[in-house]
Amino acid sequence: MPNDTIIHLPADDLTPALRAELDRLFAATFRVSTLDDRFWAPATYHFLLMRGETIIGHVGVYRRDIAVGGRSWAVAGIAKVGVAGELRGHGLGTRLLAFADDTLRAGGRDDLGLLVTSENRLGYYGRLSWERIPGPVSYEDRGETKVETSPILLLPLRASKTDLAPWYTGPVDLAGPLW
Repeated sequence: MPNDTIIHLPADDLTPALRAELDRLFAATFRVSTLDDRFWAPATYHFLLMRGETIIGHVGVYRRDIAVGGRSWAVAGIAKVGVAGELRGHGLGTRLLAFADDTLRAGGRDDLGLLVTSENRLGYYGRLSWERIPGPVSYEDRGETKVETSPILLLPLRASKTDLAPWYTGPVDLAGPLW
């Protein structure tokens, strides 16, 4: 990989230049859909895969405490996982996700990672140890409770899979907007 680096920074620390680069990557990487009219939670921080001054990959993290099974859980919501189209298939996304997972585990704050994906990405995330939860998973959108219909995946971070049993059996309320 030609001089690629990963940087991890709080969302508030994005410079105007990095914000413009991120907007460029998002426009080129994520398709426009009917989901774009949702209210999305703002990122807490970003993992950026850089090639020189260009962002070529991204993982967003959205921190939230969520009550499931009568207990509060520290959740790292993972979203906008992507690599520039022309660079896909070379392990860059896997490398970026592994770095994010390692950083989250080392930080010791988050019990689990949670992400929303599409059916065609289940195999990819499954190879990276993410597991589908049955739901239903609800979230808030402009004061209205909605139920997510896309697959929701979980990755144990600080909590054991045994501790996370309520996530596999039951309704989950994200207690805020989707990420």
